[in-house]
Amino acid sequence: MTHSLTLEDCCSTIFGSITIESAGETTAHIPSLKGGVVVRRSKHGGGDLDLNLSQTKQIIAFLQQVVADQEKAFEPEEAPQAEPKKPVFGNLSVQARTVCQHMRRAGSISAREAMDDYGITSATLARRVCDIEEEGYRVVRDRKVHPITGKRYTRYALAA
Repeated sequence: MTHSLTLEDCCSTIFGSITIESAGETTAHIPSLKGGVVVRRSKHGGGDLDLNLSQTKQIIAFLQQVVADQEKAFEPEEAPQAEPKKPVFGNLSVQARTVCQHMRRAGSISAREAMDDYGITSATLARRVCDIEEEGYRVVRDRKVHPITGKRYTRYALAA
């Protein structure tokens, strides 16, 4: 999208009031700049600006701000970002939280892992899994047989 500003619009916006005289060509005097600025425009639309470095910097800064404001007006507003969800454990005991966190991180837990890693016995693990289910989580029980010993065991995992 193109935005056009006349030289007079630009100068009057930046420097306040300007005086325009016409005598064959348009001349604008901008007294608010140190030393004043004379803008001359011929009948054919061409114009000259007599500016010092400080005045040039003021005009450039203003025009950069105009462009930034225009770009900002067309940017879509960003939706506020939701905070990352923290694990909600409700009324779970420390052991139940530990088991739940292990299932989230590792995917599942068995009685041997619970005993080795956390000192939780198999009966206690079964009770903690029930506690987790009572808090609204869905737990999947996968009953397996150890390939070497032939012993049966259960592996618990949070349902997706």
